Amino acid sequence: MDKITVQAFVDTKIELKGFEKVPVGKPVKFYGTLKWHCATPWCIPQIYCPKYPECCFGADCWLPLERAPVELYINGKKVDETTTQEEGYFEFEHVFEDIGEYIVQVHFPGDWKNRESWSNEIKVVVVGPDEYEQWKWLELAKLLAMTFGIPAGILIAYEIYKRKREEELLLIAALR
Repeated sequence: MDKITVQAFVDTKIELKGFEKVPVGKPVKFYGTLKWHCATPWCIPQIYCPKYPECCFGADCWLPLERAPVELYINGKKVDETTTQEEGYFEFEHVFEDIGEYIVQVHFPGDWKNRESWSNEIKVVVVGPDEYEQWKWLELAKLLAMTFGIPAGILIAYEIYKRKREEELLLIAALR
């Protein structure tokens, strides 16, 4: 299952990370945390210092916002909602049924002391299984190249790809 990281900051913004390619018909998780800006007059040291000592002595900090509603929007349409859990964690799972490009955002509608907040837009590209597999191989080659150097990364990725194709050809031959 593919995962897309979401980071939420109440009173400023919610940030969604990166540009993602995902396979059609497979579940994708969007997850992250929702936080609120802890500053005077809301940040009372006697309440928050025991659990979050970094917020003591008048320092501004971000604290998790628990049991708060968050909503998932795809192409401007609300498709799901949930409530944040312990430490402000939230999670959405969505299955894209059609190939194409989608704009995904997370929304916090606000509450009695925190303003409404929208994430920036993240572009999710939904592709067919073959294109997704090719993209994953390319990502693997990039990772190996960064780790072992460009020539070694390319050779390792090519060998892995070649072995996988040989296994597929043997399976096809066995089924005939």
